[in-house]
Amino acid sequence: MVMKEELKYFIMLRLGALVRLYDLLRVKRERWGRCTPVFVLTSGKVASTAVAASLRKARASKYIHHVHFLSPAGICEEKKKQLRCSIPYIARNTTLGEYLAKKWAANPDVRPKIISVVREPVGQAVSVAFQDVKRQS
Repeated sequence: MVMKEELKYFIMLRLGALVRLYDLLRVKRERWGRCTPVFVLTSGKVASTAVAASLRKARASKYIHHVHFLSPAGICEEKKKQLRCSIPYIARNTTLGEYLAKKWAANPDVRPKIISVVREPVGQAVSVAFQDVKRQS
């Protein structure tokens, strides 16, 4: 059983590194001067993944990104929180937010469209609780 968990963790780390590399290369290739980027910037559990997917399907912009943090302080805090978990990790949208923030800082003349989705607090808390139950099982 321990071997299975170690293997699962090893694979998760390697795949995560490949996904982060893919995101970095994709963001570096984007030409924001030609098409305005769209950031779906939200807290967790507010259906932001569905919003981003709908925007992509509608082809609202060539560059649509779903992130939870763009500020260096927010990204740093989130990384610390993720690394304190029983199985340390860095979420994909955390590193994607970091890449986007750096690119935006390097291109201050670009004015991305930012979509912020909100949800009533009780529904959000219930959704978080169910996600935590899934992770523990």
